[in-house]
Amino acid sequence: MWDRIVRVLCLFLLCLCDVIFGFNIFQERIPNGDKVQDPCNRNDIWKGVGHQNKLGGGLTNPFGQAFKNNNFVWDKSFCMLDSDGDGATNGRELGDPLCIWKYGRSPIFEPNGHPGVCEPWSSPFCQKQNANWLKCPTVPVDCEFIRQQGVQNMALRLPDTAVPAQETTNMCVNLEFPSDRDYHVIADTAFLNNSKVLHHMTLQACSPGVTVTALAHPLGQVYPCEMLAEPLLCPDLMVGWTPTIGGNCHPLEAGYKIGLTGYRYAILQVMWNNPSKAVGERDSSGILLFYTPQLRRFNIGMLTVGTNNVAIPPGERGFDVEAQCYPTCTRKQLSNPIRLLTGYNHMHYAGAEMRVTLKKPGTVQEETLTRDIVYDYDNPVIHKFSSSIDIKPGDAIYTSCSYNTMTRNMSTFFGRTTSDEMCLGLFSYYPAEHLSPRHCFSEMGLPQCALTDSATIVDRCHVVTFPSSPEATAIIQSLKDNCIPFRCLRECINVVKKIRTNPCFKGTVNDYIIKQIQTLHGLETIMRLKSCDVEIAQEQGLCNKLVGQTNCYCSDPPMRRKV
Repeated sequence: MWDRIVRVLCLFLLCLCDVIFGFNIFQERIPNGDKVQDPCNRNDIWKGVGHQNKLGGGLTNPFGQAFKNNNFVWDKSFCMLDSDGDGATNGRELGDPLCIWKYGRSPIFEPNGHPGVCEPWSSPFCQKQNANWLKCPTVPVDCEFIRQQGVQNMALRLPDTAVPAQETTNMCVNLEFPSDRDYHVIADTAFLNNSKVLHHMTLQACSPGVTVTALAHPLGQVYPCEMLAEPLLCPDLMVGWTPTIGGNCHPLEAGYKIGLTGYRYAILQVMWNNPSKAVGERDSSGILLFYTPQLRRFNIGMLTVGTNNVAIPPGERGFDVEAQCYPTCTRKQLSNPIRLLTGYNHMHYAGAEMRVTLKKPGTVQEETLTRDIVYDYDNPVIHKFSSSIDIKPGDAIYTSCSYNTMTRNMSTFFGRTTSDEMCLGLFSYYPAEHLSPRHCFSEMGLPQCALTDSATIVDRCHVVTFPSSPEATAIIQSLKDNCIPFRCLRECINVVKKIRTNPCFKGTVNDYIIKQIQTLHGLETIMRLKSCDVEIAQEQGLCNKLVGQTNCYCSDPPMRRKV
């Protein structure tokens, strides 16, 4: 009997070793096979990338089945496949977007998703794709601080409201915090009333000093809204809830200040997903905040990076907008380092992919802060940082937004409505007091922080003072005297060529200066400046070349010719 038990046990261990050995071999046959994150919990690794069980073994997922069909070989054709149907190729999700990785080599990039799980998993489309096997559980908040003496809670809820018989709906309500004294919000979780239709919730805090009369809607009134309602008055994303996040427990030394000198008002936004368009559904879900009168050492704030200068042409499948929070600005705006807690990418419906990275001085490699490889406006992803990420004076933060405008026939510009576009990264951080102002943008390739300083010089141009300077006034008068819109005069060519020798009309500053002059002096001035663009370009193309019997000399005066 004992011998039989020993034989069975040995057979079991042999099989187990074989499974583990085989599992490791498959990890090594794909790039970053041991680094793919669990889409339900970004702090965990999905070790069995090709299996429905994240530990490996058992049934395969769509990626595992496709890999098997390809004889377990990573090649360009398999790399280019989109096994899970979420719009991102296997290569992009596993950190091999160029499909150049070979067995035994180190991948160039980190993984950006799970090739066997449609993401974001909470989107209606991906819920259908993953319906047969993936169920991400709702995670409750786990926070020891909420049991401390003096901690109170309040439910900021949507009044009981009928859910429309349509697939997706965003509804908002303006609410008020206690204001008898200052408090710190130290944790949050969801108050669920109808989980069948509830998709996600956000709580936007309105800047201290904002009055209730400044808000577009009265307190307690439910109204339809878009993502990031009232972004100018209420820019700080205090809470972002999705089923996988569940709640937030803030560090022991930090909290959001509400009350007398802190946030007084907030906007609760609830998104419903009702794919069956059921009639009769109602909801009064909300956010449960835990707050204390025992103020902590630091306040939590919101850093916004990116750009408000967005212009996207129609008919583009992958049009990129790049922005930078320059080292110049982090040195100017940060009095001391700050620590990031969460990150959130924000574009509108043309948004296709977005990434925010951090670059330290003297380093080549950029650290990814947030990346949505398949961006979905209706399914926001709140990125929680499991390890400490500090921003220090001299650091650079890069924002990259990619757009798809194939269905549009007109250009798209920065704006609040969903038919407009944005390119913003929002990060909660502490201490709030270490950063001022709390946004860091670039504008037309220049650091926006420098464009408020009259002493700023870029490429030998006084970019702030030049547009209103006597020198600019003289240039504008010269254009009026020698140029007219829509027609190139001979004398205008000489004037424009001389203007273009000015450092403010060259290189990286040119576009910004043109924009400022147009704002100050009108579009007609710019039309005069550009009235001979074609002729000057043609002439510069002919310089020092014999074309037929015409020889062009580009020395001053520029239009001298011999025929």
